[in-house]
Amino acid sequence: YFGIPKRFKNATWDFIRANTDVNDRERIEKLKLLKEYSDNFRDYLDCGIGLLLKGGVGTGKTTIAIAVLRDYIEKGGRGYFISAVTLMDEIYSITDFTDRARFENKLRSVPVLVIDDLGAEGTGDTVSCKIAAIINARYNAGLLTIVTTNLSVSDLKQVYDARTYDRLKETCKVFNIVGDSLRKGVN
Repeated sequence: YFGIPKRFKNATWDFIRANTDVNDRERIEKLKLLKEYSDNFRDYLDCGIGLLLKGGVGTGKTTIAIAVLRDYIEKGGRGYFISAVTLMDEIYSITDFTDRARFENKLRSVPVLVIDDLGAEGTGDTVSCKIAAIINARYNAGLLTIVTTNLSVSDLKQVYDARTYDRLKETCKVFNIVGDSLRKGVN
């Protein structure tokens, strides 16, 4: 629901707590700050302060973003989760102009938007301009955006231009989520 993929149906703070190594002090401290953010989400919503979660593959950025979104939704809020790849696929696959405009307007106006895996959607002027337009519209409207990415700050500035990164930096608490991949093998 609200765009949250089935794979992340259990992405909650309880799940995060149960799957965090108690000896990883750095991670525990970051998670504590992120949980405080989630607990005080309405205050951040009022001033449009989102999150930029960056770091390596499999470090739990998406799970954290969904836990924050889910907390807010369970308290009656409205939000939407979408991966950057799906966002671009949707925009390019909707052939009816009115339907495409409606979809893009939803991304620009929903109170809370989570864009997952920013940078995975590919490159090119059209792609970066579309992402930049959505982020810019949300920035100008004072709407809260949560972004996850594997890109470094320099890569973000290069792919989306310094202005887009600067707007994210101004309106998002930035957390570098480090560590090995938390994903477990099938065997």
